[in-house]
Amino acid sequence: MKKHVYDAHVHLFPNSLLKAIYYWFERAGWKIWYRDQWTPQLVSHMDSIGIKKALVLGYAHKPGMSLELNQWLHELQKSYHHLFPLGCIHQEDENIEEIVSKCLDEWNFAGMKIHALVQKTSCDDERLFPLYELVQKRERGVVIHAGTDPEETPHVGFDHFCRLMKNFPELKVQVAHLGLAETDQFLQLAEEYPHVYFDTAAIFMDKMHLPMERLRDIIMKYQDRILFGTDIPFIEEPALRQMTMLDQLHLPTEVYQKIYQDNMKKVWEIS
Repeated sequence: MKKHVYDAHVHLFPNSLLKAIYYWFERAGWKIWYRDQWTPQLVSHMDSIGIKKALVLGYAHKPGMSLELNQWLHELQKSYHHLFPLGCIHQEDENIEEIVSKCLDEWNFAGMKIHALVQKTSCDDERLFPLYELVQKRERGVVIHAGTDPEETPHVGFDHFCRLMKNFPELKVQVAHLGLAETDQFLQLAEEYPHVYFDTAAIFMDKMHLPMERLRDIIMKYQDRILFGTDIPFIEEPALRQMTMLDQLHLPTEVYQKIYQDNMKKVWEIS
């Protein structure tokens, strides 16, 4: 078991919304390990497996819900000071700039989250440009689910992300799930943009998987650009297994320190 792990990719929601998301996964054929566990249980579980700080990623699947969900995340942080929310917006929200400003300026969120797959929009959708402009200006960050795993749709994929970075070359981005299933292309692009990072969330599930030898090579080469993440609770395995799988890579101690803690401190300015 790891001590003082920093998790750069977890999801917590109000019970009613979390219940609906669990039901969606069930209908889609997923066997969620944490099914019917709610925020207090999930936070307690994270602590029990050594997760001492975490980024909590919200996302809005329809317009008009962002502000209320962000308010809930703000209240959540008051109860759990070791949790750091990333706000959400929907591309059809009428008041995107107001929502982003409230998250970043009034509530001091670490950044924002875009889930291209769930929101059914590409990350290079121009309606999202005001968000990127505000985030970049404030030197904050954004987490984006941009890759084609676990489901390929017209809204996800490397090409969209490439166009986004051409428009916002200084944007700090954490690409979820190592950009699977186009990892190599995302990694190559990251060599052109110094503020592109990656997380390991859910990459050991059967639906999203890299060969272990390939993963070890990637982590060794990009050890300063990769953050540990679990994707709690939307995974089909206990989160502790992800740590066990990483341990089996037999990385140098200093690399584990970067992946499990130091990179998240650096990227998101969390101590």
